[in-house]
Amino acid sequence: MTIWPQRFTLRLLLLALFFIGGLFLASFAVVRGDPETPADTLAAEAGKKFKDDELLVKFAPELSPEAIKALADKYNLKSKRYTGEIGVHLFKTKKGEASLTAPLLAAEPGVEWAELNYIVEGTLDPTDPDYSNPALVYGPQLINAPAAWDIITGTAGIVVAIVDSGISPDHPEFAGRILSGHNFVAEPENDVTADDNGHGTHVAGIAAAAMNNGAGSTGIAPGASLLPVKVLNAANNGTWADIAAGIVYAADQGAQIINLSLGGPVYSQTLYDAIRYAHDRGALVVAAAGNAYNSNPFYPASFEEVMAVTAIDSESALWAYSNFGPSVDVTAPGVDIWSSYWKVTDPFTYTKLSGTSMAAPHASGLGALLLSNRPDLKLADLRALIQGTAVDLGNPGWDPYYGYGRIDAGAALAASQGWVPFTPTPIPTDTPPTPDTPPPPPNPPPTPPAPTTGPPVPTRQPGEVGGPG
Repeated sequence: MTIWPQRFTLRLLLLALFFIGGLFLASFAVVRGDPETPADTLAAEAGKKFKDDELLVKFAPELSPEAIKALADKYNLKSKRYTGEIGVHLFKTKKGEASLTAPLLAAEPGVEWAELNYIVEGTLDPTDPDYSNPALVYGPQLINAPAAWDIITGTAGIVVAIVDSGISPDHPEFAGRILSGHNFVAEPENDVTADDNGHGTHVAGIAAAAMNNGAGSTGIAPGASLLPVKVLNAANNGTWADIAAGIVYAADQGAQIINLSLGGPVYSQTLYDAIRYAHDRGALVVAAAGNAYNSNPFYPASFEEVMAVTAIDSESALWAYSNFGPSVDVTAPGVDIWSSYWKVTDPFTYTKLSGTSMAAPHASGLGALLLSNRPDLKLADLRALIQGTAVDLGNPGWDPYYGYGRIDAGAALAASQGWVPFTPTPIPTDTPPTPDTPPPPPNPPPTPPAPTTGPPVPTRQPGEVGGPG
């Protein structure tokens, strides 16, 4: 006779628990801003990661700032960021209290919704076999390229001119993306731009090797088009005349990015006029800072209109032979860079090379990604985004070794999303600035071997090393 009341009491207790549980799920659904969220979705979300001390909140438009502050004080919330364009507040809570505070805050009058700040992962991970081998590839990862690729991988309408020794035309990394170019080295000139040194193919691969093609690694802008402009011969040497003509040609062909992984210590007005020509037509000209470990002028990198790039290794340390000085804008990976390559015995191979020649195309690739995402951006916008989002290295702020810092592709692409283009009044420059010699860095790298004598324009930069062939 006493068992029945006990069972009845137990059933009432279970019904009460079920009712309370239903209210809890309903309140959790409000947190999500979706009162009809199905139970299986809620269960699936239970295993996801989130910041346990952050909340995203949107208040009703009519709620006053005083009322918002009162709610923040009530729940011990500290403002971290306000994204006015979409009216969303990011609040800090006490450690571990985000999931408890969210349903309570969501139930307050004047709160449209409150949600947990979930941690998400990028969805794009290249399948190229060498990309995931840290012994071979580190450049894209170091400059945060995967975060940029989640936004865009480049478009064929953006053209990167590789003003160099040519590009191996049948290399699998460039299938269908090499435009018809020009050869300024040949006598007479022609349109045969096949690489006969390997340098240009390596540079092109860093900037824009294909993604997910089952071979090698991937370039920074794997969807961009490539314009081969051959100005260096089989010995990787050239003249200012050919290089200047190549720059003008690239600008006339509509190249938005012009990569110059070459240079020399001798000033040339012809070269400068060509640089100005491309600059005035809106092209982003990127150049290697030089490989002699000094701060002497090195052209075209020393021209104000050019984005000069120094080289760092996988630990973000300045490369032992990288030039430095007042013209440096940014730095990028340039030591033991694995990329596509050409040699007589194997025109479709890969190898490691080191030099500021390898650093420059990382920045060129980033410029191509930015324009692919925002074709309306102008030259001033590109420079501001690349330099303004760089990761500061060395002394705080700009310095002569890393410039504004290591380029960050993910941060630059994220910043470009809401960027409002601007075009400052250009400042005429009749002659390039004369660089001042900065003090040497602490614990300087070893002095490189003296460059061998050669032609007055050494486009094969002293100190650059490479694989066999």
